[in-house]
Amino acid sequence: MPRVSADGLTASVEKMRREGVGDAAVGTFAHYYRRLRDGETGVLPEAEIEPVAEAPYADDLPDAGEEGRAALFYTDYALPLVGLRDGSWKFIHELDSGRSKLFDLCSDPGETNDLAPKLPERVAEYLPRLQQWSAAQKDLILRCQR
Repeated sequence: MPRVSADGLTASVEKMRREGVGDAAVGTFAHYYRRLRDGETGVLPEAEIEPVAEAPYADDLPDAGEEGRAALFYTDYALPLVGLRDGSWKFIHELDSGRSKLFDLCSDPGETNDLAPKLPERVAEYLPRLQQWSAAQKDLILRCQR
């Protein structure tokens, strides 16, 4: 495995900047480069993995109501994001800038067409739920950012 060093990170970041790579991509690369340098592998030991024999179909699960249907998530990339998935909808909110994006993954699986400006009512539905959830997770999120 190649050596991962601070000099290698500096050289890589400088090269990416010269080539015009965006800040989010450079920051994400640097974040994971540091994690590799610090000894993380990203590999789970097989003993920690529990196989699932058969997953239920979503239609067979009990109805969780409107509030229970969305999956909420946080990412610890260089740009901290919180988001939710609700059926084909994916809503992402940038914690630092306060910007939000909305995608319909059925018609736009590549997430290239931000529908937030066109669907403010859906943003108004999702944003408070996400803000409430992320506030409740604040200690965990801040711990991940360290």
